[in-house]
Amino acid sequence: MMKSLLFTCLLMIISINVSIAQDGEEDYHSKEADAYYKQLVLSQKSYIKFKPEKISDALKIPFDFVRVISIENAAKYNPRQGYWKQIDSLMQLRFTDKKDSVKHDSVFKAFLNENIGIIPKTDVIKQGHLGDKWAILYTDLLYDDCYNGGAGYWIALSNDNGKNWKKYYTGLTKNYHFIFKMNSKIPLWKDENTLQVESIIVRMTETTHLPLLAEFEKIQDDIAVQLYLPKIMQDTDNDGLTDIVEDKMMLNPNNPDTDGDGIPDAIDKNPRFKSVDSEKGLIYQVLIELYPNDTSGNVEIDLTKPLHFHVSQKDSMPQYNILVTDDSTLQSVNLQYQTLIIMSTKEYSEYIKKYPAHFIECSYTPLFKCDNKKDTYKINYSQQTHGETYIVQKTKKGWRFFSISGFLT
Repeated sequence: MMKSLLFTCLLMIISINVSIAQDGEEDYHSKEADAYYKQLVLSQKSYIKFKPEKISDALKIPFDFVRVISIENAAKYNPRQGYWKQIDSLMQLRFTDKKDSVKHDSVFKAFLNENIGIIPKTDVIKQGHLGDKWAILYTDLLYDDCYNGGAGYWIALSNDNGKNWKKYYTGLTKNYHFIFKMNSKIPLWKDENTLQVESIIVRMTETTHLPLLAEFEKIQDDIAVQLYLPKIMQDTDNDGLTDIVEDKMMLNPNNPDTDGDGIPDAIDKNPRFKSVDSEKGLIYQVLIELYPNDTSGNVEIDLTKPLHFHVSQKDSMPQYNILVTDDSTLQSVNLQYQTLIIMSTKEYSEYIKKYPAHFIECSYTPLFKCDNKKDTYKINYSQQTHGETYIVQKTKKGWRFFSISGFLT
């Protein structure tokens, strides 16, 4: 996680606004697209200026398995806590001793790949033993997005001193509203059912405006957060996803197959809606799962043959994304490799109030018919800092896909 976070922060320090267009983009004009965006603008509510939440709201405890206690002689919080001194020194050596840059790069890589238990050292907040029990409190971006605030807090647990491990998401996200201290002085284990860590409580003072990240202020210190493990580990419907994770995914923790399609939630790539095979749905599946991983710039599919993915392409896909759409075809898209948490615009507007930091959100427009091209359609895609405009053309065997423009901010 630290490697990806460092890279993300570097990108965000450099403000880039690039628009890439290919020749002939004007040939694919669509009146349907114009009408769609005109209506979209008209339907947007007036811009509401961001206001920091009340301190009393930031001090509210978010979950029933979390307890906050006051402590004395608390460790002093340092925003650049943990391994930043080592990272800074390694980076300094890299730039001052350019003759040995290869050597320093290998040392830096080895440092990033060093583990504590099964967790990368740079992600660890606190670790501790209680007999044969070994717990590691750490951060991970699996269910959270650093653009919207911070990484999620996770717990790795072993009951046999590190031979076997299980990982549990706590439902807490750094900066909402806790920041756990890596120099916490109290024992990680309070008892066999409870972990504890020194923390501060913060609130957001400025929302994210890419390339600038959100800003936060400290509103309470000298506390510890206690986490009740049985509740964090609870999986009511026994489907392999804890109740906390199901809540984050807007699934039913009392039903192992939320959408009733016969595929358990834990392995369903579209767990909130029943997947339906259709030609239009196949077009979206190609754009979501196949096109971004093709380096040629052109993709053609034969409807008489199944889609084919290379292993390297599957491995490069993000594991989870949110797709916000009111299009029934998109909601029922059949996916093979990437999990999408699909929700309507109304659901999403309520969701972000509870989870301001969440999976990365992406969007696809409807298929817009191009005015002067037979069997030719346009689809716009956007996600965080980038997007593309795709052209989809009917062929004798199936469909042809190519990009005509894109943007990077």
